[in-house]
Amino acid sequence: MDTPKTKARLYLEDDFQESRLCTLSQQHSHYLIHVLRVKLSDALRVFNGRQGEWLAHIHFITKKEVTLKLITPLRPQFTPKPMGLIFAPIRHNRLDMMIEKATELGATAFYPVHTTYTQIPKINTERLQHLVLEAAEQSEQLSVARIHPLMPLPQFLINHADLVVGYCDETGSGKPLRAYQDEHIDAFLIGPEGGFSPEEHALIRAHKNTRPISLGPTILRAETAALAALAGWIACTLD
Repeated sequence: MDTPKTKARLYLEDDFQESRLCTLSQQHSHYLIHVLRVKLSDALRVFNGRQGEWLAHIHFITKKEVTLKLITPLRPQFTPKPMGLIFAPIRHNRLDMMIEKATELGATAFYPVHTTYTQIPKINTERLQHLVLEAAEQSEQLSVARIHPLMPLPQFLINHADLVVGYCDETGSGKPLRAYQDEHIDAFLIGPEGGFSPEEHALIRAHKNTRPISLGPTILRAETAALAALAGWIACTLD
């Protein structure tokens, strides 16, 4: 089925079925009414991360609220290959950019970790999750990556021992991404602004499921390294 021309594409939490009515959130309603200036019967595309993408029409509209009517499925749901990002929190605007662009590239999960040299002690998980939703809407994603709770790096390695982690080693002693293109990697680990401590390097390398990776001869900022790793992995593993 050809994708119909629509006014917008939105993420909804509702379950989908034909003819169901869905009242939108205040934020989505405001966007449709005051920014896009939608009218009755205008078409939209919606997804919920579980049941694919659907066509919907504006069924009811007031000055403050919009109700959609679900019409028909457009694209079936599928489970993407794992491509998580494990990162130490960085400064606000750079973190936002990293989360947004990583979502556009298809990141399937975000795991913030606290390291020895992490300069930002906490993050607003709810705000970052909202950024993920907006980026997923804009980039035609059918799934929505989760922002996991912040935890110390050693605890993460214990809690997620089964994840195969591409460890982006800023010392340059790792292998190029293409060396792993025939292997399975679940997530990429990016160091903080000050890099990993010697103890953390040893801890990560001792972990049975880490794969040391080099991203080239130069030292990259954290957000650059994250996007380089994801984009490089996509290029190496395209079918």
